[in-house]
Amino acid sequence: MVMKKKALPLFLFSGTLILLLTMRWHGEVLTKFPNTKAGIVSLEFAKTKKNVTEILYEWNTDSSKDILKHAATNTAIDFLFIFFYSLFLFYACLWFSNKLQGILSKLSQFISLLALTAGLLDVIENYFLLKMLSNSITNAEALLTWWIAAVKFSLVGIAVFWILINIPMYFIFNPKSKTS
Repeated sequence: MVMKKKALPLFLFSGTLILLLTMRWHGEVLTKFPNTKAGIVSLEFAKTKKNVTEILYEWNTDSSKDILKHAATNTAIDFLFIFFYSLFLFYACLWFSNKLQGILSKLSQFISLLALTAGLLDVIENYFLLKMLSNSITNAEALLTWWIAAVKFSLVGIAVFWILINIPMYFIFNPKSKTS
C-alpha cells in the first residue's frame, strides 16, 4: 500500500523533471538569437505584435533549420510537460495540506488549486503561442499572452515556494517521518 502511495508522486515528479530537461535540450536552438536568449519564453513575453514579428523574423532568417517548426514542436512538448508539472505541484501541495492543520492546511489546499490554474493558463498560453508561430496574432492577443504567462509563472512560483518551505518543516515538526 505504501508503494502505491509513493508511485504517483514519483511518476509525476519524474515526468516533470524528464520533460523539463527535454524541453531545455530541445529548445536550446531557440536561444541562439539576440532577441530570444530565453528561447520560447521570449515569445511568451513578447507583449506586442511588433515584438512577435521581430522574433519570428529572426527565427526565419536562419536558413539552416526550420526554427518556427522547431518552436511549434517545443510548444507541443510543453502540453505534455503541463500535464506533469501541474499535477505534481497540485499533488504535492495537497499532500502537505493533509499534514498541516488549520489555516495552513486551507492555504495549502488553495495553493494546490493555484497549481492547476497555472496548468490551465499554460494551455491557453500555448494556444496563443501557436497562433504567434503561424503569424496570425493581434496586438491584443500578444498582450494577453504576456499577462497569462506572467500570472502562470507567478502561480507556479508560489506553489514551488510553498513546497520548498514545507519540505524542511515536515521533517522538523514530524518526528514520525524520520523513522518511516
